[in-house]
Amino acid sequence: MKRRKMTRNFLMMLLVFLFGFGVKCNAATWTPAISYQAHVQDVGWQGTYKDGQIAGTTGKSKRMEALKINLKNASGSSIVKYRAHVQDIGWQSWKTSGQIAGTVGKSKQIEAIQIQLTGNESSLYNVYYRIHLSDKGWLGWAKNGAVAGSIGMAVRAEAIQIKIVKKDQAFSTNGSATLSRPTLTYKAHCQDYDWMGLGGENSIRGTVGNAKRMEALLINLKDFNGNNGILYRTHVSDIGWQGWKSSGQVAGTTGMSKAIEAIEIKLDGSLTKYFNF
Repeated sequence: MKRRKMTRNFLMMLLVFLFGFGVKCNAATWTPAISYQAHVQDVGWQGTYKDGQIAGTTGKSKRMEALKINLKNASGSSIVKYRAHVQDIGWQSWKTSGQIAGTVGKSKQIEAIQIQLTGNESSLYNVYYRIHLSDKGWLGWAKNGAVAGSIGMAVRAEAIQIKIVKKDQAFSTNGSATLSRPTLTYKAHCQDYDWMGLGGENSIRGTVGNAKRMEALLINLKDFNGNNGILYRTHVSDIGWQGWKSSGQVAGTTGMSKAIEAIEIKLDGSLTKYFNF
């Protein structure tokens, strides 16, 4: 009877040990990891990179043409989804685990990327990613399906980094993850005409051949985050140079019959890194 009781106790202890060990194994197994491969101009498919390593090239002027991404050690049905914005094509359809985003053999550059986790992992982890653009360098980090790269600027992506980070873990994004061509508009206040309508790039604001002075100017230009992106000032008759104005502010005068005689304009903030005026 005593031997039977000892055997039963031993079996119970063994089960507790095995169960506890199994839980630890599962917890370790379910720690997700991201891996990825880039197809590069004149190189082809590179090896597999993971967890923040650089796939693609920098400083070699070679376009990244395609990308494959895999999520490993994921729990349940969690997968990674991604899609590429490709030269002359635009946004492709979403791809999953190991499928090719971009193109191979068509000499077309990836310009932007979106990546997101699905399933249980999406509630526990963020996926961060950033793009290295030709002549622009590394942009900031995007996360969870946001756009990383450039749209409408025909700038090639040359490299990418991808990381999975726990939701409660701090992570610095280091600036804007997306470049898009800013929209510039402006209008002029002219003698006998008051304010004239807004115009876009290369449009003429004011008058030609009417001998009417331009008296004031207003320019609109915001950066990628909606902050001021331009500074300008005017030299006004009887006043001289005024102070610098920013997007949406009036430079010059109204109701004083004074002519603008000269103007200075320059970009401001994050736009100065990526554009010339």
